[in-house]
Amino acid sequence: MSMFADVSFPISSYQTFSYKIPEPLLGKVSVGMRVKAVFGSRKAQGIVVKIKKISEFKGHIRPIESLVDDQPVLDPTLWKLINWLAEYYYTPLGIAAKTALPSNLSTRYKPKVQMMVKATGRKSELPKQAKAQSAIVHHLQNQESFVSVNSLNEFSSNPANVCRKLIEKNLIEMKEKPIIPDLTEFSFKPIH
Repeated sequence: MSMFADVSFPISSYQTFSYKIPEPLLGKVSVGMRVKAVFGSRKAQGIVVKIKKISEFKGHIRPIESLVDDQPVLDPTLWKLINWLAEYYYTPLGIAAKTALPSNLSTRYKPKVQMMVKATGRKSELPKQAKAQSAIVHHLQNQESFVSVNSLNEFSSNPANVCRKLIEKNLIEMKEKPIIPDLTEFSFKPIH
C-alpha cells in the first residue's frame, strides 16, 4: 500500500509538496519529522506536515530520500502553535517551522570545535631551519594526551600551519574536540 507525505520547505511558498514514502520508511515517517527530499534540482530538508494514503497530485511523485530524525522534532503542542502562527501572520508553514526550531537543529549549524594534536611517536629528522616544527614535536612527545593547537602559540605565531605540515610528515595526529561552553562562569545580577 502506498503512503504519501506532504512536506513543507523553508521557502517563500505557501504550497506543500507531496512525496511518496518509500517501503523502508513506511511506519517511520510522522508529522513533525524532518526529511530530506529532492526539491527542484537539489536535495533539501523539509518538515512533514501531513501523512495520507492518496495524493491529489497527478504528476510524477518523487520519494522521500531519507529521514533527518528518528522521531518528530515538533511535539503536537508546538506543531499546533506553528500552524496558528503561519495562519495568523500569513507566513509559509516551512518558514514558521524553521523559525520555531532551535538553531542547532538547522542543517547549517556546525558546533564549534577545538583542534587537538598529539605526537605519533614516529622519529624523523627535521631540517635545522624548521625550529618551530622541532619545538612542537619535542613538546608533544613529552605530553601524554592530546593538546590544543591554540596552546602551542609559544612555539610559533601560526601553530595551526606548523601542525598541518607535521601531519603531512606523519609526526603528529590531529582530532577535533567539540567546544562545550562552561555555563558556570555566567553570573546574573538580581532584579530589584
